[in-house]
Amino acid sequence: MPPLMLVIYVIRVIIPTIGIFTNIALIIVTYRNKSLRTTCNILIALGATANLFYDLGYIVSPILFATGIKFIPASSCFYFQLLSIYGVCSSAFFLLTVGLDRLVCIIAPTM
Repeated sequence: MPPLMLVIYVIRVIIPTIGIFTNIALIIVTYRNKSLRTTCNILIALGATANLFYDLGYIVSPILFATGIKFIPASSCFYFQLLSIYGVCSSAFFLLTVGLDRLVCIIAPTM
């Protein structure tokens, strides 16, 4: 295997792993700290949950590479990536809802 491929796979494991741990930390902090249980912070924690699912999708390819599996059936690929695709779509939704929540707070701060 070319050394560049090995570097790419190592990076594809390190960066999502950092994302997984930071998203888990954000979810735990939001859950444990009562002052962070506002609407905006809950939406941010839900977005972190969606990003967590998305980050898990990055781990699949290096795991298959490490185990020596070169080809997988399309049905298995679908199920491996289903959670990641859900994470991408719901992450965009939660980002939109956080933006709308902040917009409402600016337009009508007394509501």
